[in-house]
Amino acid sequence: MAWVLGVDQGGTKTEVVIADQEGNILAFENDRDFTDWTGERRELRMKRIRYAADKAVRACGIDYGQISAVAASLNGADWPFEYAVGEKNVRRTLGIQDVMHYGDCVGAMRGGIDTHGRNCAVICLGTGTNVAVQAADGRQFVYGYYIKDRHQAGGSIGKSVFEIVLAANIGLERQTIMTEILLKETHFDSVEKLFMAITTGVSEYDKPIRIVYKDYAWIMFEAMRRGDAVATAFVQDFCEGLCGYVLHGAQRFGIGNDLTVVFSGGIVKVCPEIVSICSAYLSARMEGICCVNARYEPVIGAVLYWLDREYDYRIPARVMQRLDAQCAGRGLIRYKG
Repeated sequence: MAWVLGVDQGGTKTEVVIADQEGNILAFENDRDFTDWTGERRELRMKRIRYAADKAVRACGIDYGQISAVAASLNGADWPFEYAVGEKNVRRTLGIQDVMHYGDCVGAMRGGIDTHGRNCAVICLGTGTNVAVQAADGRQFVYGYYIKDRHQAGGSIGKSVFEIVLAANIGLERQTIMTEILLKETHFDSVEKLFMAITTGVSEYDKPIRIVYKDYAWIMFEAMRRGDAVATAFVQDFCEGLCGYVLHGAQRFGIGNDLTVVFSGGIVKVCPEIVSICSAYLSARMEGICCVNARYEPVIGAVLYWLDREYDYRIPARVMQRLDAQCAGRGLIRYKG
């Protein structure tokens, strides 16, 4: 029986799965309790992979020599040379020579649909954003560093909450319910005190507090649901910006219709309305477009690429049924529709 180590690594977490070619999942682990944040960025990424992988092999009682391949969907694969570098580093880190290496949003795309012979795209929204477009003939473009700062998902949206509230406080923006929600969440009684604490500290003896902006992105969506005009306009503009990458990619590859767009990432879980907003915008501009939620977490998308290879792109129904049931039992189903 051949076993694969599937890896998904984004900016915030690393997840690994050990599975076999019959669709059985032997282990599912992550690096959420990882603490050694020292080292150069590529070295650090490998440390995180090894940490999560060590947990997985311990959990199922095997050793690395029994694993035949690694299928890895990793951040840090944005330029062509980085794929070879990533493969080399994964081989050295895990001691497994057969490495399939994809960009961090490509596993998410495979987690939504069968990508073989299909025009498809993915919008993956986590701490940051990545978008990829793939033509039916296999040509693919991953946007990576071309994604603008204002479209960087959780981090950018959360930061915008603070910027909008600050501007509204002095009349540069319209008043917004986000002010009330943000102050309640941060336990400050005024916007001035909150922004003093962030920028300088509230006295000469205090240090500024550090804000993890992605943790506040939900405020934008909560305000939108409560009918806030500022939040609603922001989310609409944000979604239109995301759609721009997809439309550009379709034009780049001459895709005039019949395009499936997969949505994945933590922000889509927090705000599923993003899918319907993007779908309406794209449908008005491109015929035959279909927007779907990814069914599986991206780490399963990585495993599916390996299964594609093992079965020559014809994964047996029994394998998919078993994998689906195993994913349901381990919380690896993102969307049940």
